[in-house]
Amino acid sequence: MLKRIRASLANPSSIPQYKDDNIFLVLLYMFVLCFIATLPTLVSSVKKSGANSSTKYEIRELLVENRDEVIHGNIENNTLTITNEVDGFVLGGKVGIILPTDKTDPVMLIQERVYYSVKLNANNVEVYFFGNKVKTYTYLDLGLEGMNFDFLYENDYKIRNANFEQLEASYDKVVNDLKPYWVTFDVISEFFRVFMIAFVFDLICALLLRGIRGLTFGECLVIVMYSFILEIVGQVIDSLYGLTLFSYIGSIIGLIYFFIAVRNVASGNNKEEE
Repeated sequence: MLKRIRASLANPSSIPQYKDDNIFLVLLYMFVLCFIATLPTLVSSVKKSGANSSTKYEIRELLVENRDEVIHGNIENNTLTITNEVDGFVLGGKVGIILPTDKTDPVMLIQERVYYSVKLNANNVEVYFFGNKVKTYTYLDLGLEGMNFDFLYENDYKIRNANFEQLEASYDKVVNDLKPYWVTFDVISEFFRVFMIAFVFDLICALLLRGIRGLTFGECLVIVMYSFILEIVGQVIDSLYGLTLFSYIGSIIGLIYFFIAVRNVASGNNKEEE
């Protein structure tokens, strides 16, 4: 495996000696590379604490801009009481707030990233992950006792900001408690994103380039997979720093490596002993 990685990174002319590798070995090679490629996502996700600042800002904006439509009321004795009729769905870029009209079972749902949501009921707060309830809190657990949602009409910025910080602290607790769920989801999603992009790209290249130097589709696919390791590296840089250019550069270098490898294909090439 290490020999193949070295060839893919720095010695493309030696790649043809692996052209007869079993496809399962090649897929294992890609799986290992894609797993390594997801490690930065794993590290950054584990290090992350609390909700995204952009999400907090968006919740603030949605609540303030739609304060006539959202809940009026307070939390006393560990119970959320709503004093107005509310009905609507307020949607931002990542956050949705749903507010039913039934005062007997008031609820506010804050949904982020599609796959998890926080639901404020009359007597508790429920947290869902892909529709499955995974956590239940009391308002005391989250430090929300005494919260009055009429602060949205407060003109004094300091008072309004203090209330928002109280809400955000409770939301941070929920997000941190959910960390095992969303870290696992993020890492698995990133792994399959990298793998599928690389695999589909390799398949297309192999289909277009098969027949060169008499290579079969299978042999061509193996050489393409070994040649395009830098395309995966480019995806990692793109994921970490938002530098999409590196993904394209990795693809271009991979294509160059492929042609260097193909140039060294000769009939009767012997596969190096593993």
